[in-house]
Amino acid sequence: MDHTTMTIVGAAAGFALGLLAALLSGRISGKAMEKGSTNAVMASVTVRMGLDLAVLVGIYLLRGVNPLPFEPTVIGAAMGLSLGGIFFALRLSRKLKEQEADKNERN
Repeated sequence: MDHTTMTIVGAAAGFALGLLAALLSGRISGKAMEKGSTNAVMASVTVRMGLDLAVLVGIYLLRGVNPLPFEPTVIGAAMGLSLGGIFFALRLSRKLKEQEADKNERN
C-alpha cells in the first residue's frame, strides 16, 4: 500500500480503538452511576483515565511492531477517545436527567 492509504488506515484503526475504549469507559461510568455512590463514581473516573492512558501508551509501545504509521494511529486513537468520551458522557447525562425527571414526577 502507498503512504496515503497507510495513513488513512492507521488513523481509522486508531479511531476505532479509541471508540472501543470510550465505549468500555462509558459502560464503567454507567455501572458506577447505578450504584449511586460517590466513591464508585470517583473510582470509575480513575479507571477510565487509566484505560485511556493504557490505550495511548500501548500504541506508543507497539509502534515498532505495528505496520501502520505511528502519528496517524495515535491521533486517531486520541480523537476516538475524546469524541467517544463526549458522546457517552452526553448520553449518560441525558439518561440521568430522565431518571431525575421521573423521580420528581413520582414525588
